[in-house]
Amino acid sequence: MTQIIILILIWGIGLSVGKTGIFHDFLTFSDLFLYLLLFIVGIQLACTNDFKKIHKTFTIKSILITLGLVIGSFGIAPLVGFVLGYGMSKSLLFVSGLGYYSYAGSAISNFASPDVALIAFLVSLFREQFGIIFGRLICSKIDPESFLAITATSSDGLLPFIKAYAGQKYVVSGLTISTILNIMVPIFISMLALWN
Repeated sequence: MTQIIILILIWGIGLSVGKTGIFHDFLTFSDLFLYLLLFIVGIQLACTNDFKKIHKTFTIKSILITLGLVIGSFGIAPLVGFVLGYGMSKSLLFVSGLGYYSYAGSAISNFASPDVALIAFLVSLFREQFGIIFGRLICSKIDPESFLAITATSSDGLLPFIKAYAGQKYVVSGLTISTILNIMVPIFISMLALWN
């Protein structure tokens, strides 16, 4: 019962602060939620007894898997685009989000047709859904580090699944990989925008 009261009080404080309009000008709700999520993950990691060992899970293998994901995505896209009747530039745009669906669709819609932006959004969204649905299987049968490279959204959307499927020790690797991919996605989309 006490926990319910605490949750309601926290919700009320958040609602009150939100009503003041303090955050409207420089912070969206999704930004605030992401920062809160990362803050909580930081607390959880610091409370872990094996915190000093966790950073060792980020290995060269993690980087190679992530690089393989990027090369594989951009390598297969023209072939699939050719088979489905799309040009090379459109098919590269489709995969350029690398799972960063909240950014890919809106960024691509600035210079491409709405149908291209929609397909890019859906490809990235389905990549994340693929991770959620098949994550446990990938971690148990293939390798937990392979699961980390599935999507750029592992810093927010897949973080609970990384913890549940791969384990707490892979959270730092997941955050690092997703940060690298989140930096790369706008660069890829900007380069493809110049090409279109």
